[in-house]
Amino acid sequence: MIREAIVKLANKEDLTYEMAEQSMDEIMSGQATPVQMSAFLIALSMKGETIQEITACAKGMRNHCIKLLNDQEVLELSLIHISEPTRH
Repeated sequence: MIREAIVKLANKEDLTYEMAEQSMDEIMSGQATPVQMSAFLIALSMKGETIQEITACAKGMRNHCIKLLNDQEVLELSLIHISEPTRH
């Protein structure tokens, strides 16, 4: 599905809700290659995102999120990313 979505976006065509959601599902599930992910996001940005495309992609991402159940008024998350130094 992401291949078809990239072609449509490159032709400045809007994606359907289903196509956008399925494309994001492919990205989030690891089925899309890094090149496909980049092409999809760049083409979407260059075309200009519609509300429908944004909400569909957000739903596709939420489907892969870890749901946290909490009975507190505030939930604080601290995410730290430590990368290895780049070697030249």
